[in-house]
Amino acid sequence: MKKIFWNEMTMNEIGALDKEKTVIIVPTGAIEGHGPHLRVDCDSFIVTEIARRVALACQNQDITAVVIPTLQFGYSEWMDYPGKISLRSKTFRSVVWDVCKSIVDNGFKKIIILNGHGGNPNFLAITAQEFYQEYKVIIPIIDYLRISIDIIDKVIETSFRHADEGETSVSLALGMDIDMKKATKEVPYMPHEIPKAKDILGAPQKVIIPLTKITERCKSGVIGDATLATKEKGEEIVHAVVERTAGYIKKFLQY
Repeated sequence: MKKIFWNEMTMNEIGALDKEKTVIIVPTGAIEGHGPHLRVDCDSFIVTEIARRVALACQNQDITAVVIPTLQFGYSEWMDYPGKISLRSKTFRSVVWDVCKSIVDNGFKKIIILNGHGGNPNFLAITAQEFYQEYKVIIPIIDYLRISIDIIDKVIETSFRHADEGETSVSLALGMDIDMKKATKEVPYMPHEIPKAKDILGAPQKVIIPLTKITERCKSGVIGDATLATKEKGEEIVHAVVERTAGYIKKFLQY
């Protein structure tokens, strides 16, 4: 089995990779409070493990995909739960830019960003657009929630927002050690509340509302009902994410 993590390779192993046929996966996550039952690196843990599985799925199709170290710090400025380590938007964008430029400097031009944190996509999109203008390198952004919204709505009874049934189920499926006795339920008032993931993530926004301080409305850090989470629900979502992302990478290499 070939190595899939950039940081576990030697300089010669990276140098020997086929630059035209290798996809570099850039996982982006966050460090922030996820209720009393999940680790603060939940987003980063999820996206790292999904990236690993995607790279292995690609390998099974004779596609070389290499995962760079996860950018664990994201944009979490609207959360003040204990444990948050956040980058300002301009810092986050600069770090993503410099990482992608370093990859390009190594000769690779097939780059995909795999995102695992809800605060990142807007800034990733701007960065990828401006990066293309500068280097003519197209960097697709795959958000694991958006690519699996239909499966989420099929298997999740309540919501997939933050540390709730959905996110906890995925964490369980990916092997995180979770004390479900600490899982809780809290449904704060949300002025733009829409029940289904496809309506939140899959539909054009008619009104764009800034991310206000969620800690003013939600004390537990769980936005929803984490007590309903199961490993089996999460496995369905993870399977769809890995299969669809690997499928997209196959098409991307043909572009």
